[in-house]
Amino acid sequence: MDAQPKLFSRFCDDWLETTKATRKPQTWGNYRSMIEKRLKPTLGDFEVRDVTRADVQGLRDRLFKTKLSRKSVKNVFLLLHKLFEDATDLELAASNPAHKIKLDAPDDSIERHVPKPEDVLLTFAQLPPIYQALLATAAMTGARRGELLGLRWEDIDSVRGSVSIRRGLQRVNKKLLAAGAFRGVEQIGASGLALAAPKSKKPRPEMELPLRLSAMLQLLRRGQPESSFVFQDELGAPLDPDGFIPCSTRLRIGPRSSVSACTACGTSIRACCTRRAPR
Repeated sequence: MDAQPKLFSRFCDDWLETTKATRKPQTWGNYRSMIEKRLKPTLGDFEVRDVTRADVQGLRDRLFKTKLSRKSVKNVFLLLHKLFEDATDLELAASNPAHKIKLDAPDDSIERHVPKPEDVLLTFAQLPPIYQALLATAAMTGARRGELLGLRWEDIDSVRGSVSIRRGLQRVNKKLLAAGAFRGVEQIGASGLALAAPKSKKPRPEMELPLRLSAMLQLLRRGQPESSFVFQDELGAPLDPDGFIPCSTRLRIGPRSSVSACTACGTSIRACCTRRAPR
């Protein structure tokens, strides 16, 4: 088979346009970012059929010399492998030069500090009630951040003591939302927030809602404005996933070993958690 000529950059543009309707907005946005920042600068001017394993190995070596984590490099190569699989199906490449490329690199993992249970309780007590309820729901359900922020009160069954995960909340480019580029995505008003199907393709069973958590959520609801979202701001809009606890992983240990302040912004935990991100 003689592969057809096509520039790699043009193929990537076409691939992104074709897959837009079948990918979740956040996933598609990540793909576009990796293509523009990591793949096009090195392979963009090649014809797809002319990219060799040596070219791909050179890309790997360059990426490892940057500040990218090992996981980030792996994600780039998972995408590159998919691109060449599709290129092969379209007869633009005779084979996949990214197949079985080894990603050997030094372990870049860091030692993680695990706080004591009493420190966690002290920190938890400093959070606003909405974040206490949100973190408690996360601990009991194992739901992802976007899935938690996409919860509506109709998903909470206090009588049966259950919670259902039906959607996730994401921040998406407003122009793409206005153009209706993604299927099965519900834009929230005129904002850049949208609801999409959960990340997992497998249907999620109803999860048990413990009585204590149910009571915490009902107490939260009584102090909220009329809105369908469980975790909402003072205006009734869902909490922004990109502005959610903006400095949550960078915390300062207080005099009693509890987390008292954010090292990134210097404010108290309560002030940091309640800061709103722009819409």
